[in-house]
Amino acid sequence: MVAAYDTLFSHEYQSRLLEKAPLRRWIHKIRSNGVEIGVIWLLLIICGFRNSRKAVHRALTHGSQYAREGSRTALQQMGKAVRRTLAVDARGTATNSSDFNANSDGSQRNDLSPAKLSGREQLLGFLLKNMDTILVGFLGYKLLLLVLYTMPITYGFGIKTAFLKWASKAHLFRLYLRSAPFVCLGIVGAATAAVHYGNATDAIGRGTISRWRALGLLNGILTYCTARLFELIRGDYKPFVALEESAQERDLLAFEPPAKGTALLKMMQVLFWPQRAFTPPQLFGAEELGNEKRRLLFVGNHAILGIDVPLLLYCLYDGFDIWPRPLGEHAWFSVPVIGELMYSIGAVDGTRRNCDLLMEQGCCVLVYPGGAREAWKRTTDKPYEILWGENHVGFVRMAVRHGYTIVPVATVGTEDVVRPVMDVPIREVLTAGGILKPPESSSKAFEDGARFPVVLPRPGDAQKVYFRIMPVLRTSHLEGQEEDLVLLRKLRDVTKQRLQEGIDWLLTYRESDPQRFVFRSNSTSSPPSGQLSSRKSKL
Repeated sequence: MVAAYDTLFSHEYQSRLLEKAPLRRWIHKIRSNGVEIGVIWLLLIICGFRNSRKAVHRALTHGSQYAREGSRTALQQMGKAVRRTLAVDARGTATNSSDFNANSDGSQRNDLSPAKLSGREQLLGFLLKNMDTILVGFLGYKLLLLVLYTMPITYGFGIKTAFLKWASKAHLFRLYLRSAPFVCLGIVGAATAAVHYGNATDAIGRGTISRWRALGLLNGILTYCTARLFELIRGDYKPFVALEESAQERDLLAFEPPAKGTALLKMMQVLFWPQRAFTPPQLFGAEELGNEKRRLLFVGNHAILGIDVPLLLYCLYDGFDIWPRPLGEHAWFSVPVIGELMYSIGAVDGTRRNCDLLMEQGCCVLVYPGGAREAWKRTTDKPYEILWGENHVGFVRMAVRHGYTIVPVATVGTEDVVRPVMDVPIREVLTAGGILKPPESSSKAFEDGARFPVVLPRPGDAQKVYFRIMPVLRTSHLEGQEEDLVLLRKLRDVTKQRLQEGIDWLLTYRESDPQRFVFRSNSTSSPPSGQLSSRKSKL
């Protein structure tokens, strides 16, 4: 199987090379089983990092003598320093200073002068001084490889996939894997030589020896781990990626909202308490849902940066025991901390594959057809403007394919509290002004002209965030028509129209709400005609 991917891993090709070169055959024998290297490394770890008995005996026997001599020398230097300071004659002062320098450290300098040290002693002294840096640097390099191997595949806009693709066939990476055990063995051997030299010169302590032994042990273990992990992608990285994608799909379907009254829900309440206090939510149109709790596709207008999504989730869960799974922009899942927060509320990467998986299970889904363009509102966009592209019919196609009920949900309030103040050209930032090649990603962040807003909160305008559920659109009778573009565009336009009507109604209603603002009052008047029943979130 390996030969089918890359002839360099073919046993026949390798055998022909080994027949021609005895040295290469010997290296291959050591590299292929690794027993000799492992045994030597283990013996060095066990026997090499030890305080010699002579050094321990010298430290115990002459310790008090060393202390007395050090104290006497310190007192002598102190006395000379006082005499030099009190000297009046400038010439005498200079002479005393020269004598002090010569007497205090001249002998030590002469003893440790590089000119009087042999090349072997200079090398061992260098190792003794820099071994911590060498061991930690080699360990950090392998830790970086392990991070790239084990990080979620969605992080970093596909950087893991790009690395695995390169490493599966790169000659440089193969060279590293072949030489890493020898390099590791050489570093550990150099460390043991430095230990013995330090024991002979009393220049090393037991703590340093124990630290080097631990670092040498970790280096050997991680060298083995990185080599074994490479076997999973050697020649072809796709099976490894497919395995991780399968695990992500398993986790996607295994998500369950936190049960009411549990510690997890209380922790989430505490986490999002500042947002609820700053922008308390209020939901209208509860009667539109009826008794349906499954196979619902909630479609909304995106507030800036999508920061209103947790509020809508809590309103629906508190009032109807419905926790829709939000479909998010790919870029959010590429950032480690934000990606984990998205996963914690049940959000998934907004791909057709993930949407199909959720709908096949009958899960409720929350989608914003405006996507990143609508969430990353610019300074020139109007608040609460619906920014759907002409070809945005994917959500309607998925609803028709799976017979889902489309539930338009309008929202108003967030964009009066958080305003964009600057538009950042996100593509130029991520590609360093075009120097770096954009990754193979479907993220909107790498589209030409993409802008990311820098926002500024306005605490003085803290106010409610209003939601209104509009009349639903049922698609169960349209089975098999998901490719009818005329039908799909009609359903999309009706959904958009109802969203716009909901936004207009909420904008009118909030002007008459006396409790609209958190820190100041609002002018009161009679509520608009056709007022719907409202529900405030208790979470």
